[in-house]
Amino acid sequence: MKFTKYTFLILGLASSLPFDAYAAYCNSQGSKAPAGKYCKALSSFDCEKGCYCEGGGNFTWAVGDVEKGCKNRWSKVTSELNSKGVYLCPEGFTESDKGAKTKNQCYRISGNKKDYYPGTSTSTSSATQINVDAGKFLPKNSETPITCTNTTNTSSGIFASNWYCPGGKFTKSSTKDQGISGCPTGTIPDENKKKCVEPTFLDCQAGYYMPENGTACARCNFFMYCPGGRYKTKHTSDGADWYCAIVEVERNNVLEYTGVLAPFLVEAGITENELSIPTLNGGPCEKMKDVTVTCQKGTYLHKMSRFCDQCESDTVCEGGTFHLSLYDNQGLGEKCTAPAHPNNNTGKCERDTVNCEEGTYLPTNASACTNCRTNFVCTGGRFEINPAYDKGIGEECIPPARPDHHAGKCVHDTVNCIKGTYLPANSTLTTGCRSCPSNKVCPGGDFEVGWDIDQGALDKTNVTVEPGYYLPKGSNETKKCTSTSKFCPGGKYEPSTSRDQGIVDCPKNSRANDAKTACTITLTKKQLMYGVSGSGGKYSENALQCWTKTGDEYRKCMGFNGGSYTPTNSGSGITYKPIGNLHMNLSLPAVNAVQAAAVQASANFIDK
Repeated sequence: MKFTKYTFLILGLASSLPFDAYAAYCNSQGSKAPAGKYCKALSSFDCEKGCYCEGGGNFTWAVGDVEKGCKNRWSKVTSELNSKGVYLCPEGFTESDKGAKTKNQCYRISGNKKDYYPGTSTSTSSATQINVDAGKFLPKNSETPITCTNTTNTSSGIFASNWYCPGGKFTKSSTKDQGISGCPTGTIPDENKKKCVEPTFLDCQAGYYMPENGTACARCNFFMYCPGGRYKTKHTSDGADWYCAIVEVERNNVLEYTGVLAPFLVEAGITENELSIPTLNGGPCEKMKDVTVTCQKGTYLHKMSRFCDQCESDTVCEGGTFHLSLYDNQGLGEKCTAPAHPNNNTGKCERDTVNCEEGTYLPTNASACTNCRTNFVCTGGRFEINPAYDKGIGEECIPPARPDHHAGKCVHDTVNCIKGTYLPANSTLTTGCRSCPSNKVCPGGDFEVGWDIDQGALDKTNVTVEPGYYLPKGSNETKKCTSTSKFCPGGKYEPSTSRDQGIVDCPKNSRANDAKTACTITLTKKQLMYGVSGSGGKYSENALQCWTKTGDEYRKCMGFNGGSYTPTNSGSGITYKPIGNLHMNLSLPAVNAVQAAAVQASANFIDK
């Protein structure tokens, strides 16, 4: 066996084990200390002065220690030996002869005689008697009683778990505290330390134990096991024990650690894969790496723990199933900065939100919605509270426009005026339309109220329209020409209530140019000329010049001569045959002089 600097032998653990953990007691030989005596190893001794012995169990103190304990009223006598049948005489009657068997054999000196418990005569002492209420005691060298609690300091140390303070009359003492007694076997102090009562019991489930002076079950230590059971409250620790805590670890077939308490192995760098731990109920040891714990949302697994702990209020904990760990907390997520808070369902930090209705918004750093500011658009919506800037408020509307919160924009109220009426300046929804003045043209239509100009009353004077623009009906404002089948030559026009002015249809087989100021011919050669037979022929040079002519002028221009025609510049052997009335089928008759001029000036020839 190889021992390293991490090897700890368990020889010294005996002093921490319960007294009844040793062999060879009095009662193991069939004997039991009788009343008036106490047991040490296989021998019994007369009860020491200052105590009385009801007989029974055994303990490991040296005889001299017991003698000094009874004489000096050590706390160890009351805290550790009562269960072995040894008791300090009660306060006020602190004397006893060697071998006293009962409390009634304890006495006090009253004058020149003994006054036995609970008292048969009045003390002749001239010392001042101090009245001490139950639940308090009189400290050494003091005339002021103090309250008895689990944390109270006494001349013998911290207040023991089975002490109580029955109260009484006492004189100031320079050697000891007065008014503290130990509860008889099988009883414990009540909550206020005033009297002894039967102990209460609490059932602890597996994995929990009863701590010292506890009133509720506590979680088992990571390296211990707690089988569960019924335990006394406000008493000594019960229900927890070491198991698998003293381990051996073998590495590379060499025993590296032996007889080592598991907590020391954490400091030695042992890993989760190498360590065995007890099951919660004390069953067979199991490899730590094989143990998992499932934590609910809002909880996490603390390092060196098999229990899920509640997450901090500002931290995200989604929950999950985790392996035990010696070194790392598991399941702890993002830490949220106020005003954000954890949402364990989404696994994120989130802010509380508020839903603002239409016509309200959420101001900067606010948690509640407020009415929209005057003339602003507020569509509403759900927003995180305490925003860095206003939420849900939009554009400002300049009158006469007004906010429409539902549409999310500024709108104008409108009035429909029929033909022959107009809307005067600064009108409202209630003032309505008026008849058209005699010097105006009023085409009617929808008009926005509130403007400071008349709407729908147009001057009758001619309007100059630039090429590429036209004058819409019912308006004296020009508009850009955009149609591909119409062109806008420009000119002067009087507003009309019935039709657009200055916009003309392009002839058949043509379209408006990019500037929309004229039309362009898109005819092919076959559309302009005859049907062709043979090869190598050329088309008439006059074709483009003839299409605008009509009747005999068109035929003459095209060179018709009966049923066939051979142009002077054509290839030999080529015959051109007329296809019906070329003028009717292929020419572009003019609609008016303006149209004809526009088309003729911009004709193209498509070579197909």
